[in-house]
Amino acid sequence: MTTCAECLTSLATARVADIVPGSAIAAHCATCERCASVATEMRLAEHRLAITLAELRPRAPSATVVEEAIVGAERERRRTAARWLRGALGVFAFLIAGTWIKENIIDGRNMTGMITEVVRLRCISPQEAVSLATPYLRERKPAVYTTGDHAITMRGAPPDVTAAIAQIDSYQATQCPLPSASQAPLAPTR
Repeated sequence: MTTCAECLTSLATARVADIVPGSAIAAHCATCERCASVATEMRLAEHRLAITLAELRPRAPSATVVEEAIVGAERERRRTAARWLRGALGVFAFLIAGTWIKENIIDGRNMTGMITEVVRLRCISPQEAVSLATPYLRERKPAVYTTGDHAITMRGAPPDVTAAIAQIDSYQATQCPLPSASQAPLAPTR
């Protein structure tokens, strides 16, 4: 004999239309009012669902519905990708603009008005010349490079470069021996 729990489990997992007369579930429903009412309610719910589904059949062929769904999904995916790309480009543009503003406006370091000079050294090393020139180069991102054994290159604001060259010249004047009258003249310092 089938119990109420077994009957309700079968009703929950199977369609009511699949329960044939003479089966154990049908015999139990004939003797148990509670299980019979559950089976009747389920039969009516299945019938209402079938009618509702029959009324909601698509008017277009299923191939057209599938194709439109695929095209719509692809369009939505492209829109989402375009939104992300626009956002990323906006962030990138913001970073570039912020960097430009910081470098050119906030820091006040515009690179116009810069000069570059090459200084030939007579008797001091390029490292000594760099250490002499560096304190004088303060404005607009200056730079000092060694460009060989007897020369350095300086870039900076004109007054700073002029002061650095004057310092190097005065130091060389005190450190380098003067040539004798028999020696050939030295090359210009600049």
